[in-house]
Amino acid sequence: MGKGNGDIIKVEHGSSCAVTILLSHSIAKNEQYLAKFANILHKMASYPELDYILNFAATKARSGQLTFELKDTVFFELDSGNCKAIQGTMFNHVMNAFRNEKKYLISIKKIKASVIIHELAHMIENELYSFKSKQFHDCFIKDMRASLISNLSLQTIINSKLVNDLKLYPASEHHAEVFARFFELICLCNEISGHEENTGYDLLTLCNSFPNLMHYINNILKPKVLDRTYTDITEYSANRNKNAKRSASWSNDKVHSIHADTKKPQWRRTVKSIKDT
Repeated sequence: MGKGNGDIIKVEHGSSCAVTILLSHSIAKNEQYLAKFANILHKMASYPELDYILNFAATKARSGQLTFELKDTVFFELDSGNCKAIQGTMFNHVMNAFRNEKKYLISIKKIKASVIIHELAHMIENELYSFKSKQFHDCFIKDMRASLISNLSLQTIINSKLVNDLKLYPASEHHAEVFARFFELICLCNEISGHEENTGYDLLTLCNSFPNLMHYINNILKPKVLDRTYTDITEYSANRNKNAKRSASWSNDKVHSIHADTKKPQWRRTVKSIKDT
């Protein structure tokens, strides 16, 4: 894991865990910042709507093209994070030639999933030259006009982040901001943000409210990202999530077996399961 006091500890050779790689390419003021960052990354990595983005970020980090900086907000700074692209030249061992490559420094001033994913989304848009944020924006508008959003909490946060806040940006940046801010909405759902945000909607409600956008993400955006992600990182992520689902299924079966048979002696029926809150 990366250490505090401005140090970076490079990941060991051969590591395929996206979270491990990202932590090893992070600079933090102290270990507490890194610990909070690690917990959030692990949670994000457990959702298929986000894991491929972290895998892509880990690919860039392992290639020496991405570093995270966890820092305090200075009193005159208004942003919670930013993504800085630095143009440079790197040697491509496959092509045996030098080529222009961008390096990224992502500063996180508020360690939240919504801030992390917002800045990663800007990096993805910058990296995927064939990706057109206008198409993403068009799908967003189409879904908004279909008026499928029945959850009042979701309506409120969309009006705040994707309508009112957008007025503060030049029109030329609207498409890019809609792209980044929609992924923010994913991270602000109850399952991921938890009690910290208390936004009042779940991930399924969000996805069902934007069918055209989710289709675009799953069938156009995600394949483009996967094409540029190291295979071993993707495979590690898939195996980890598969094992996690198997473990969760086993746990649910055990809980069900404890509670299902009410004909057992009374002392057996007093056993209670401990569930995550």
